[in-house]
Amino acid sequence: MKNVLAVCFLLLAIIGCKKDEVNPQPLQTPETETHPIHGKWNLIRAIQGWAPMYEYAEGEILFEFRTDNILIIQIAEGVEASPYMPLNQSGEYTFAIQDTSLVAIDNMLYSLSTQAEVMILDMNMAADGFGFFLTPSD
Repeated sequence: MKNVLAVCFLLLAIIGCKKDEVNPQPLQTPETETHPIHGKWNLIRAIQGWAPMYEYAEGEILFEFRTDNILIIQIAEGVEASPYMPLNQSGEYTFAIQDTSLVAIDNMLYSLSTQAEVMILDMNMAADGFGFFLTPSD
């Protein structure tokens, strides 16, 4: 009789437990907070593996990361953006800050790092991926 009661209790415990669904959402910085990526940046270098490296003068290609998670890219008239790089046209793109070192731009994930005054957006450059090197714009 004890075995029957134990089995019934076990079945009730299993049936009664509800599996919680977990839907991880990217961490986004609320509009009232800022992240170091927010602001205006000059693209100074674009690299993609074996493709030629493109270097740009200050003001030729601007990235503006707004606090409403909109990235505005402005390419000056007459500037040739690398045909190999993603985001090679002027316009608005969405971005989401995943954590302090990851950002998704237009559904593509980049690692985020800094070296001195240079912000680096790296889409696996070491394995023939793409990389942006940006400096703060005034």
